[in-house]
Amino acid sequence: MLLKWARRFGDRRWAIEKAIGLGCHLAQWLVAREKIVVDIATTATARVRELSRGGRCKNDVIDAAAAASIAAFYGDATEVTPNDETAVFALLEERRVNVAAQRVRTVNQLHALLRDLVPGGARTNLSAAVATGPLRSIRPATGIERTRKELARDIVRDIRGLYAALADIASRMSEALGNRDTRLLEVDGVGPVLAVRLIDRTG
Repeated sequence: MLLKWARRFGDRRWAIEKAIGLGCHLAQWLVAREKIVVDIATTATARVRELSRGGRCKNDVIDAAAAASIAAFYGDATEVTPNDETAVFALLEERRVNVAAQRVRTVNQLHALLRDLVPGGARTNLSAAVATGPLRSIRPATGIERTRKELARDIVRDIRGLYAALADIASRMSEALGNRDTRLLEVDGVGPVLAVRLIDRTG
């Protein structure tokens, strides 16, 4: 819809306020479609609003007009360039962090259920494989215990899926590193996960 609306204009550039901040996703989306995008600083649009009839008033229409004015007349804008492959590392790292956090939460849920099913609770280093043995030996005596066991089995399946997801992400990280000229993996103690994290944080 956005590109269709813009076809009415001939020689056009896209001016986005904070294209490297809040407007990053839209800016990169346009750049990926070979559109010319310029980044407008918020201080520049503030100056335009200050000098306009609206004073310091701020809304979408005024902001859009201010950004367009700067891009067209003042030249106080920086052309946006496409993200390099470092963005891939950032996406993979974010995904891994989220999956790892979900795995911790899920294992904690399993601990809570096994605490009420197994005398003495479950082992500290709990995993899907570790939990399978005790679950098989449990013979529920009440409906509550039966439900706990069923839920524990469901969670064990979830944990297996999360471990598989983490393994898949690690494989993607290795593949991404293979496409980049880096010697990080030659450093003792640095694996694909840590290498991706370092490149993500430092560029």
